Amino acid sequence: PLVELICAAAEPLTVDAASSALGWDRAWCKKVCDGLSLLFPLREGDVIGVLHKTVTDWLTGEAPFDKRSSEDAFFVARDTAHRRLARACARAIRAGVLDTESYSSDAAADEVLASFVEGEGGPTSDAYALRWCLFHMKRSCSEGEAVAVTCSLSYVQKRVKGGDIVSFVADLNVLQGQDTLLLSDSLVLSRRGISLGMPLVEQLWQRLVPRADVESSPAACRLVDDARRVASKLSLSAVRSMSLTAAGGAERCRIEAPREVKCLATFVDPATGEPRVACGGGERVSIYDPVAGGAALVVIKVGSKVKALAVFRDPATGESRLACGCEDGMVRIFDPVAGGEALLVLEVGSSVYSLAVFADPATGAPRLASGSRD
Repeated sequence: PLVELICAAAEPLTVDAASSALGWDRAWCKKVCDGLSLLFPLREGDVIGVLHKTVTDWLTGEAPFDKRSSEDAFFVARDTAHRRLARACARAIRAGVLDTESYSSDAAADEVLASFVEGEGGPTSDAYALRWCLFHMKRSCSEGEAVAVTCSLSYVQKRVKGGDIVSFVADLNVLQGQDTLLLSDSLVLSRRGISLGMPLVEQLWQRLVPRADVESSPAACRLVDDARRVASKLSLSAVRSMSLTAAGGAERCRIEAPREVKCLATFVDPATGEPRVACGGGERVSIYDPVAGGAALVVIKVGSKVKALAVFRDPATGESRLACGCEDGMVRIFDPVAGGEALLVLEVGSSVYSLAVFADPATGAPRLASGSRD
């Protein structure tokens, strides 16, 4: 088993890592390593090295030793070796990465991996599992397990958080299926936004939702649902523009407003996690779905010409609030989801042409700044 691990490992293993993956006592693993030291010498830090690449090529029957087979002495089946490491990685993913209580995509992945990890052995390190889990699963013909892992929100977040998008996309591109194709495309399109500090979940679900389908990409749909739910709970300071045309290409959606639009504001419906755009024009604010388009979902009659809009969250309830700066010198606060009458009216004294929301650094409470003609 130790030789299998050494031959299949994507990077040199330490004695600690090997003993953990095999479920061996460290002292016993070290003793076995000492016995193999002519071919696999221990280097600094107890890293298990390889005397020469031809050693592993001969053991696994790689060229120029491709005439060797399982009938020959000391032959190591590479797919079996990869499966051993894939299981060890899966154990580490289940124990240290997945959050089955919070995310349905994680729970689905955990269910798939439960039977996969049965048998002898232990986990690899979390770092090794994050980077190489998909690699070993692909090479051990365990693509179903690989898709389940890669479409779990916790795994995606940790791969991206480590600055590993390029290698992550490369791993996805060798897997088959609509789920991984959609995720790969979404990550590529989200790279710039993420590099500018935009939250991954906010970028990810907006890229995935127009194309994910329950029948053809169920794993991606679970990932969308989890990402959307997390994005809907982000504090205002983390909310950015929807970036619906950041990928370029054809127009995605056109909304026919009843009158000239003077101001816009975007927010996420906390009940559904779906994006909304508020359009101020005349004495009304119309709320639309910027993905599906269509008629206004909510129309708010403000009572004065709307010149500026801003969205914030009520700290007491967590619900969205829409501030409307008006020509009559008032700022009116509405519920953009339910509509209805103003919840609060602030008298500014002069026409309001701009609004900005920020958090009081001392208390964290929201504050509203208004810009007027005078």
